[in-house]
Amino acid sequence: MAVAIEGLNCSSRKSNIEKVSASDVKQQSLANTLLSIWATDHNLYLRDYSNQLGLEAIQFGLLGLWQQIYLDQISCNQEPPKEQIEKTEIISNNALSLIQEIISKDNKKDRSIQNDIRLLGLIALCISRSEQLPRDLLQNLSLHREAVDIFSISLLHTRSFSIATLLANYAPQLSGISRAFESISTYIDLLVDPTKHRADIITDTPAIFITPWPQLTLLLKDLAITSGLLHDYKYNQALDKCEELIASYPSCPEVRRLYLISSYFAHKSCKIIFSDKINQIDPLLLHSSDSFLFTPFERLIYLSQFQDKSIEQICFPKDLPRLGLDSKFYETRSQLQLQLTHNKKTGLDLEKLASTYTDQLMRTSGYDPFKLALHSAQLKKLDGSIVESTSIELEPSLPCDLMFVIGLPSPHWSQLKELLSSVEKYAVFDSTILLNKLCDQFPDVIGANYPVTLDKLTSENISKFRLSYLQNLAVCFGGQDKAMLIDFLPNNFEHIGMLALAFPECNFLAIHPTMRESILSSYLEINGFSSSHATPTLSELTAYCYDYAEILENWNTILKSRLRVINFSSMTIGSEIYNLKNLFKDIDISFEPKLPYGAFVSTKICDTYKFLNDGIQEFDEEISDSEKILSRLASI
Repeated sequence: MAVAIEGLNCSSRKSNIEKVSASDVKQQSLANTLLSIWATDHNLYLRDYSNQLGLEAIQFGLLGLWQQIYLDQISCNQEPPKEQIEKTEIISNNALSLIQEIISKDNKKDRSIQNDIRLLGLIALCISRSEQLPRDLLQNLSLHREAVDIFSISLLHTRSFSIATLLANYAPQLSGISRAFESISTYIDLLVDPTKHRADIITDTPAIFITPWPQLTLLLKDLAITSGLLHDYKYNQALDKCEELIASYPSCPEVRRLYLISSYFAHKSCKIIFSDKINQIDPLLLHSSDSFLFTPFERLIYLSQFQDKSIEQICFPKDLPRLGLDSKFYETRSQLQLQLTHNKKTGLDLEKLASTYTDQLMRTSGYDPFKLALHSAQLKKLDGSIVESTSIELEPSLPCDLMFVIGLPSPHWSQLKELLSSVEKYAVFDSTILLNKLCDQFPDVIGANYPVTLDKLTSENISKFRLSYLQNLAVCFGGQDKAMLIDFLPNNFEHIGMLALAFPECNFLAIHPTMRESILSSYLEINGFSSSHATPTLSELTAYCYDYAEILENWNTILKSRLRVINFSSMTIGSEIYNLKNLFKDIDISFEPKLPYGAFVSTKICDTYKFLNDGIQEFDEEISDSEKILSRLASI
C-alpha cells in the first residue's frame, strides 16, 4: 500500500506494502493542515497550498479529498500537477487489491495510523462507486481513534455526507471510536433533516459536539446553528452568522457553501448572490443543497452569475473518474452537461447525452407511474364521507390561513415561489420531509391500499399529526405577523386525504403547466423536479400525468370548493399573475420573476431535437385527454 500510494510504482496489481516510519505526530499534521487551510485566504490557499495538500491527500489514500482540491483548482483555471492525476488513476484502479494488501500484511494492533486512514479512504472510494467490499470488512475493522478523527475531517472538507452516513450505518462502532466522526455525523443529521433540527428545539435537546480540536468543535456548533436557521427560513440571520464564519474560515468548503445559500435566499431579488468574499465557482455547492430547497432553477441562476468562468471545465471533462465524492455530485454534473449542451450548443449531441445519463438523472425520483396508477385505482374506492364528516377538534388553532399547493413539475414552480415569497405577509415553505416523516408513523395506513385505508386513522392519530405539523411550523414562523402560510407540496398530492383530515379548515390549490412542457422538462431534467423512477420514458411520464389528472378529478369530487385548479398557458407566469391575484390578493401584478440563464422552452426543444419531437407526438391523444380533465376542473 505504501508503495502504491507513496511511490506509486504499481505496474502490477500485487504491489508490496511498506512499513510507514512517520510518527503519530506526523499523522496528526494532516488534520492540522486542513484546519489551518480553512483559516487561510481562499486565493492564497489555491495558489500556494493546494498542490501540497493534494499530494498529502494522495499519500493518505484520500482520493475524495484530492478530487475536491482538483475541482477547486480547475474552477479557477489552475491545472493540478500531471503526476498527481496519474497517481490517483493508479490507486483508483487498484483500490480493492490495496485494501486486501493492508488487511493481510498488517496485524490489526500493529497497523499504523496512516494505513488506517488509507483503509478508510479506499473504503470510501469503493462505497462511492458501489463496489463490493470484502464481507464484514467494516464490522470487524479495528482502527485507531486518531485515524477515524482525521478521516472525519476529510469527509467534512469534501462534503461526502452520504458516504459518512453509509459508514455510520455499516460500522456503528466508528462513532464509539471517534467523537469527531460522531460529531460530524450529528451535524449531517441536522443538515439533511430539518425535522431533526426542529425536534431538538421542541424537546429542548441541544445537539452535542465533541472533537479533539476545540476550533473544530466550535465550528461544527456554528455550522449546525446556521443550517438550522436556513431550515427555518431565517435567511438574514443565517447570512449574519455566515459573515462571522467566513471571516474566520474563508477556505472551509462547508462554510462557503452555507454562505452562498444564505446570501442567495437573503437577497429576494436574486440579483446579488455572492460577494467579493466568494468570487470562484464552488463545484460541490451544486450537489448537496437539496435539503435547503435549492432547486435546479436556482442552481441555474447561481451559475448564470459566473458567465465569465469556465463552468465547462467542471462539467464536461469525460475522463473525470469517481474518486470518493458523493454519487450525487456526479449525477448533478451529468445534469449540468445536458443544460450546457442545450444552452451553449457546444456541439455535443443531446440525444446521446440524454440516453447516457437518463438512468443517473431519473433513478432517484419520486416519479413512479406504476405506483401512481395503483394509487389512482385505490382512490376511486375511497368513501368521501370520511373527509366530509371529520369531527376532529381544531386544536391547536391555526395562526392564519394555511393553503397547500400541489401540481405537476415544471419551470413555473420556482417563479411562483419567488412571486409569493416577495410578499412579506406570506410565509412560503415546503414540508415534504416533515410530511413523509409524519406519514411514516402510520404504517398500517400508508401502504398498497392507501388512501382507502384512511378510515383506519383515529381522532387521536389525526390530532397527533396536526400537532406535530404545527409545532414544526411554530419553530419556523412563530411570533411572525403573517396573513397566509403557503405550503408547496408539488409531488405530494398522494397525501391530500391525510392533510384534508388534519386540517379541515384549509384549502388546496393545484397548479399546472401545459402537459407537454411538464413531460419534456421532467424527461430532460433541465428545470423540472428531480425524478426517482428508474429510466422513465416519455410514455411513462405521459401515463404519470394522466394518472395525476384522474387523482385530482377524484379529489375534486370529494373536496369540492376546498380544491382550486389553475392551468398555466405560457412558459412564464407573467401572464398568469392576474389569475393568481384572485387567490393571493397581496401579490404585485407588476412583479417579473427572474428567468434562469438559458430558460427551458418546450417548443424550441422540440424544434431543435427531432427525436424528442417525434417521440412526444406519439402521445398527443393521451396528453390531450389529460389536459381536458384539468381544463374541466379549472372551469368548475
